[in-house]
Amino acid sequence: LLLQFEFPFKLHELLEDATRDGNEHIVSWHPDGKAFTIHLKQEFETQIIPKYFPKAPKYRSFCRQLSIYGYKMDQDASSKYFRAYCNPLMVRGNPGLCAW
Repeated sequence: LLLQFEFPFKLHELLEDATRDGNEHIVSWHPDGKAFTIHLKQEFETQIIPKYFPKAPKYRSFCRQLSIYGYKMDQDASSKYFRAYCNPLMVRGNPGLCAW
């Protein structure tokens, strides 16, 4: 795993694990697998982030990484992705896209 792509791969793993481990009430993929939503910010920061990003376990640092890697939060209330983070290279079940 190349260091420059570590964050997107870890994020993909985090989302897959949230589904498997029953943490979808905290963070989850959008139903179509092309975006994700953080439902409970406090629990996400205290329970999820430290497990995957121990060197930067704060929500603010996580959001900064999202921005660096081109993830955008949809602020359009009429969008199906409202308040979800989107990146065209982040698709559920296809972590290989993260490296492009």
